[in-house]
Amino acid sequence: PDLTHLSHLATLDLSGNAFGPDFPRELCTIRSLQVLRISRNKIRSLPESLTSLRALVELDVSDNRLRDVNSSCVTGLTSVVCA
Repeated sequence: PDLTHLSHLATLDLSGNAFGPDFPRELCTIRSLQVLRISRNKIRSLPESLTSLRALVELDVSDNRLRDVNSSCVTGLTSVVCA
């Protein structure tokens, strides 16, 4: 789905929606996102395209199946929850 029209969306909570194993890359098109909560899913990795979310300051990916987190995906965030 095209999410680019959500140009004023600041907070998005998609916790507990059974996403996975891939991170929903469409989320990386919402440039206004400041807070993304996508905990309690089945995500295994974070895409490089996550770095395109320049406004993002808080990311919660806890309770997923993350194998590893690429440090470039979380650089500059004030809060990252992975546990």
